[in-house]
Amino acid sequence: MALTVNEIQHQARYIRDILCPLVANDGGAALTRPVFAHLIKFIAKLEKTNITIELLRQTRIDKAFLEMCAVGSRWPASLTGRAERMLRRWGNQVGQLGGLRAALWAEGGRMAGCHKCIVVEETPVKDQGFEMDADGRKMKKIWVVDKVTRLKPDHYGSVDMRIGSWWIKPACAYRDGMLTDPNSDIAVGPYGAYAVVLAHGVETLMVGGTSIWRCTKEDLKHHLADSGLLNLMRNMHNHMEVRIIRSWKLRSPLAPKGGFRYDGLYSVVGVGIKTVGNSSYFTFELKRALHQADLDLALNHPTADEYDDWIDYLKIQEERRAVEKAKVEEVTLLQVINEMDGSQDRPVDRHGRVIAKEDEDDCVADDEGRDSSSSGQGGLWSSDESNSGKVSNWSDGR
Repeated sequence: MALTVNEIQHQARYIRDILCPLVANDGGAALTRPVFAHLIKFIAKLEKTNITIELLRQTRIDKAFLEMCAVGSRWPASLTGRAERMLRRWGNQVGQLGGLRAALWAEGGRMAGCHKCIVVEETPVKDQGFEMDADGRKMKKIWVVDKVTRLKPDHYGSVDMRIGSWWIKPACAYRDGMLTDPNSDIAVGPYGAYAVVLAHGVETLMVGGTSIWRCTKEDLKHHLADSGLLNLMRNMHNHMEVRIIRSWKLRSPLAPKGGFRYDGLYSVVGVGIKTVGNSSYFTFELKRALHQADLDLALNHPTADEYDDWIDYLKIQEERRAVEKAKVEEVTLLQVINEMDGSQDRPVDRHGRVIAKEDEDDCVADDEGRDSSSSGQGGLWSSDESNSGKVSNWSDGR
């Protein structure tokens, strides 16, 4: 009997997220007899299942088998041999397996409905810290979400979101109802922040279960102008819990190795100022609420297939940047060629150098002076129209 997509996907995650780490540490002995028999039965059913490219993209079973058969693998040969035969057969059917990617922006994909757009401010600005267009207008890249799949989370406390929920970008968290703005790290509320993305800075774990988050994106003078951080301070005074999302850029032992992860509800139990060198920063002491799932469940994310999508997203972004860079270089090259082509019609001096535009009037005046003086000396061009064709003959006046 053939397996369904969900069954294959479940087994692929089981192999990659649970069994592979165990076998890497303890070898084949980590596989109990029931687990070994289960894998043999699963592979036998998989051999009777019709495999397509779309199925491999959805289930990642090919990646699970590739990890089992990797160089230095400690998996039993009886399993890796059958997995290798399956990989060869799939390769013959669908082509090279290593280049398969998930459709991130397709319906149901991790980036579905989330796009980055460029907004241009019509008023010219002089601030060189922003990217500018040809007319001196400020350009800003923002995230746009086509459709929010849930209601906006404009309330405090827990939402219908599993601990450990993981996203590639914060805009995806907004799409799923975790944040109130796809372009803001802090969801601002009337009595404090609803949710905060720890997108930067340093987090230090303290004795007693708390952690100190030092925001280091800007110094204190910028923090005082940040309504989000000031709003987060109100959570402490009003005893309002805040939803915490940790970023891969956060310097913390709890940070995910890629993407953004929801870690649950926290209380702000302290606010301070930390001075480092010549700069000062706000610090927030956070304590995780007890009435929720354990943090260890969140630390298992990103899972193997989630991390696959993270790596694919980074590769896609790198490829896009390379294409944009090539377009800029092409435009620059065309501008140089056009300038060179335009210079071919410009006057040159007796050394063959192109005469600057501001010097052309002087050159014309000199030529007119020479023409008028040469008419008095007898050196001139004369046109002889007696022949069938117009021929210009030189007369030296002698």
